[in-house]
Parts: sequence; structure tokens; C-alpha cells
Amino acid sequence: MKTVFKICIVVGLVTIVSGCGGGIRIQSIAEREIDRPKLPLRVKLDPHAFNFFINGTIFEAMGEIYMAKEQYRQALELVPTSNMVKYSYASMLARLKEFRKSLNVAESVSGKGVDDWLLIGNNYRSLAIFDSSLMAYHEALKIDSNIASVYYFMGAYYQQKNDLDSAIWAYRHIARLIPNYNSFQQLANFQLKAGKIEEAKASFYQSLAADSTAKNVRSYLALSAIYEETGDSDKAIEMTEAAERLEPNDLMIQKRLLRFYEENGQLDKGIETSLKIKQLDPEDKSVDRRLGILYYRADSLRLADSLFSALIDSGDTNLVNYYYAGQVSFAKKDYIAAKKHFGWLTSEADTVLDGWMNLARVYYVQDSVDMAIITYETGLKHMRNMMDSMTIVFSMAAANESRDSVSRAIEQFELVLKNQPENGQALNYLGYMLADRGMRLDYAHRLILKALEIEPENGAFIDSYGWVLYRMGNYRKALQILLRASQFMENDPVILEHVGDAYQALGNFQMAREYWGKAFELDPESDSIRGKLFQ
Repeated sequence: MKTVFKICIVVGLVTIVSGCGGGIRIQSIAEREIDRPKLPLRVKLDPHAFNFFINGTIFEAMGEIYMAKEQYRQALELVPTSNMVKYSYASMLARLKEFRKSLNVAESVSGKGVDDWLLIGNNYRSLAIFDSSLMAYHEALKIDSNIASVYYFMGAYYQQKNDLDSAIWAYRHIARLIPNYNSFQQLANFQLKAGKIEEAKASFYQSLAADSTAKNVRSYLALSAIYEETGDSDKAIEMTEAAERLEPNDLMIQKRLLRFYEENGQLDKGIETSLKIKQLDPEDKSVDRRLGILYYRADSLRLADSLFSALIDSGDTNLVNYYYAGQVSFAKKDYIAAKKHFGWLTSEADTVLDGWMNLARVYYVQDSVDMAIITYETGLKHMRNMMDSMTIVFSMAAANESRDSVSRAIEQFELVLKNQPENGQALNYLGYMLADRGMRLDYAHRLILKALEIEPENGAFIDSYGWVLYRMGNYRKALQILLRASQFMENDPVILEHVGDAYQALGNFQMAREYWGKAFELDPESDSIRGKLFQ
């Protein structure tokens, strides 16, 4: 009963599917008309050629290149129009360094594809026929623009030819296909060489975005160099500090960082970095010197003194040691030690200006102006260039002026101006000296105006101009100029005293006393100001 029922169900289903009952007949697939695309014509392959070709592929897989070449050659003799066989045979010829033969076969391929053009390009490249190689590679790239190896060759070739724009083009594609830190870094290097600074900067940042670990520390340093070159010292330091965090034991990075801190007056960081370098390279005496200079600049005179003394005691005769040892001693008012160090400089390096200038300064402070002038005169005999000689003559003139040897001072200042007619400091000094004494006022006026042409925003020069006008009796204009000078140099007691004098000359005694009072607060030891306030 159950079996019969099942059979009836199956028969019923078959009837429904076959269309019985409705009388509808469904057309079979075989009977339908279907639009089929035409298949390409098949090349009938000679069975012997097929055997040779298969044997060639087997030998090739086994690494038997010579045997593979022979099999492919025999296959090609039987089917000389087969592009597949041509390519395989040409490939084996190339692997056996028979590049000319390989080229002849590969170039005969019709409807060349990517692999054919690459093979042709490689053959020309192996024969050092680079123009033809590049043409073939370009054909390959027209078909497939994502072949990194081709771009690498092109980039290297264009680099060798110093065709930087083309090299950049190649490395842009490399970075597109292989967007790792190294690709962007190489691209940035070419952009940098081509002077495309902003593009290089962007590529280095892309390199860091790909990898900001210690492997890519060079990108941080490259960005530091770019920012330094473009005058952005803050960003240059920032990039170097980032590199230092990744490679804290890299001496080159630490020394670069130290240089930045020295140049930017970041003394505490400079000292800290110097101490790190000393730990990494205890034998580097130059770091001791730089650390000593930083201590001196930071007014840590005791530490600076101990470092320079230790360097000198160890037999290190570097001039810098003695120069700064002298500066430290002078700052500590140990004039005997200062004269000793600066004296050593003048004896061991008698053509170096700094030794004579600083030795004279010590004599000026401790002994007498006369001793300072004698030192200047002695040093002048050892100078080897005009600039250094005129620096000493200028200082001698100022020393002579301070001891009221006016005619000698005038003679020496005019000697400086004869050799350096655009020396603004000498023009101003001589002009002010004459004006202050009421001497040759027209000449002094011309000198100061010329100084102002050179440095129109120099507050001291503006004061000199106002003062010469005051001496010439032009009090109203003098006041105007002197007030302008006081804006440039707000806390200069001499300028404030001059403003007071101009107000007095114009009859405004209240304002005169106000400015003299300001000057007195800044320089209570001045007899001139005291006399005007308390007369």
C-alpha cells in the first residue's frame, strides 16, 4: 500500500515536470538557437613538435637549459610560426647568454605581449644597447603599467644619466607599486637632488607614514637637513630629536643635536647632550671643550674652569682651551690667570687676533690704558690681513680717546676709514667723538649721516645724529631724533641724558629732570648726570 502510493507520487511529479495534463512542451537546450562567439582558429600542432615542446618544458624545469633550448629549437623547426615556441626558445637562448640570437627570435614574434617585450628589453639591456632596451620596456608598460622591475631599471638608468626628472617619474611608480618606506625615501632623495624641496619633504613624510621605526631614521635626518637648509631651526631640531629617540646611542645624531643646541642657545639641552656624548665616546676631547664653552655661556664658571684646566693639564694645546680658560678667568676677575692664558695664545699663535685683543682688555681693566695700547701695538705687527689689522687700530683709537689723546684717536679712526670706508662703527665713533667735543661739527655730521646710511635702524647711530644736531644748536630737531633713539634703546642712560639736555635747551626743565632722573636710575655713578640733577 505504501509502495504503490510512493510510485503514484513519483509518476505524478514526472507528469507535472514533463507537461502532461497541460499539453505544453518545453524545448530542450539542444534544440534552442544560441548565439555563440566564434572561437579563434586553432593552429594544428605537429605531434612531433608537441613532443619536442613538452620535452623542452621538462628539461627547463629540471634546470637543463641547454637541453631545453635544443628541444625548443627542434619544435620551432617544425612549427616556425608558433609564438609560444618562439618565446620559449628565445628565453633559453637569453639564459645561455646568446643575446643576439635571442633577440632575432623574440623580435619575430607577432602580436607581442608583455613577456615578449620584457625579453627583448632584457636582451638589449644585456648587450648594453640601452636606448632600444628602454623602447622595449616602454612597450611592455603600455600593456601592463605595474611592472616594478622595469621601473627599477629605468630609475637606475636615468640616475646614471643624471636625468633626474625621469628618475623621479620611475620612482613615483615604484612607490605606487611598492609603497614601503624605502621606496618613498628613494623617491625623496631624487626629488631633493632635483631641487624639488617641497616634493621631497612630502615624500619623506610618506616614508615615515609607512614606517616610523628605527629602520627609517634616515628620513627623520633628511627632513632635519631640509628644515635646516630652509631656515626652520625649530623643525630641524624636532626631526633630529625624533631620530635621537629612535637611536639614542648614535654619535652622529647626538653631535648633530648638540650643534643645534649650541647655535640656538639652548644651553641646558646642550649640556645634557654633551654629557651623553661623553658617555658614548669618553676619549673625544672636543666634546669636553664644547661642554666647557656651554658651561661658560651658562655662567657655570666653576665647571667651565675645571674642564678647561683639566684639558690644559692633560697637555691638550688646542687654542680654544686657552681662549676660554682666559675668558673664564676674566669673568671671575682672576686677571693674573687671564693674562697667563691670553699671553700663551699670543706667544703660541701670534697671528691670531683674539689673543691680542683679550690680553689688551685685561691690561685695560687691571693695569692701565697705556699697557693696553702697547699690547695693541705689539699685536698689530703680527697681523696678516687688513681686517684684523683695522680691528686693532680701531681698538687703539678708542683707547686713545678714553685717555683724551684726541688727535691720535682721530688719526687712527681715519686710518680705519681709509681702508674700510663703509665701516659704520668707525664712522659713528669718530663722528660722535668730534660732536661730543664740539670739534669739526660739519665733518662729524657727514660721518654720522654716512653711518646711518649703512645702518639706518641702529639706535646708537641715531643718538649720535641727534647729539651732533644738538651741538650744532638745532635743538628742536635734535630732540625729535634723540627721542627716536630712546625708542630703539630704552634703557641706555647716555641717550636718556641727551634727551634731558635737549629738553633743557628748549626751556622745558620739568621734562629735562624727568629724563635725567631715568638716566640716573640706570647709572647712579655718573658724575655728569648727578651734577645736572643735584646742581
